[in-house]
Amino acid sequence: VALEAISVYQKANPKPKPGRGYDILPEELNLRFISLVEAVKSEEVALKIVSTVPEVLVIKPQLVKDNFAMFESKWGFEKTLGLVTRNPNILSVATRGYGSAEVAGDETLYASYLIAATRPIGKPLLLLLFGLLSKPFIQ
Repeated sequence: VALEAISVYQKANPKPKPGRGYDILPEELNLRFISLVEAVKSEEVALKIVSTVPEVLVIKPQLVKDNFAMFESKWGFEKTLGLVTRNPNILSVATRGYGSAEVAGDETLYASYLIAATRPIGKPLLLLLFGLLSKPFIQ
């Protein structure tokens, strides 16, 4: 399963520039996938998360563990697992401080449903939003 997750990541990031955050060796990707599996307690769920947002493997393993634990202490395992499955990028926020996992409220859970629902139409939706916002400038 780890090899499949690494393959998903590499397909999403075929030629990362050296020295950038996405330039990660397969061995390191494997360790990061294992860390994600430990947090979510399932290889299949971890693979689903990576398939949703492959760049989740860029997040440092300690941050993944700390943030998952912080959310789990607030909402329990099942709600946290749902949150992370719908919005894997939530694992990349700071653990403590302003805008962090520590201060996240119920709106974070609600927003994850919106994020998951709009992800498939993300780019067209952004273009539409850009068009609507630029209309006053055109007139």
